[in-house]
Amino acid sequence: MAAPLQYPLCCQTVTFYHADPAAHTITRTVVQGVHFDTRRRETAAGGSGPAGSAATAFLLVIPEKHAAFGRDYTLEPHDRVLAGTGPEVSYTQWLDFTPAKVPGLAAVQY
Repeated sequence: MAAPLQYPLCCQTVTFYHADPAAHTITRTVVQGVHFDTRRRETAAGGSGPAGSAATAFLLVIPEKHAAFGRDYTLEPHDRVLAGTGPEVSYTQWLDFTPAKVPGLAAVQY
């Protein structure tokens, strides 16, 4: 039998936020034992995008032994991921809870 996979870089905590517009609620889920890495990409003049545009990309690795997708958490487009244990966020605060305004916050897109 093969040895179980090891994830030595999965030692961080993240907080997931999911908005439910119909119920006007935000579900907050804290998951430990993950790897979360963000990168900011800026486009210079003459590049493929508008000059001066920027985007944040992220890599998130969640070993199933720490949290199972669909059981312990979900991630959907427009959800948000914050490094560390994040604060509670109300539905009225959601529009201002963006990567542009909150350091360490990333938005899920795929």
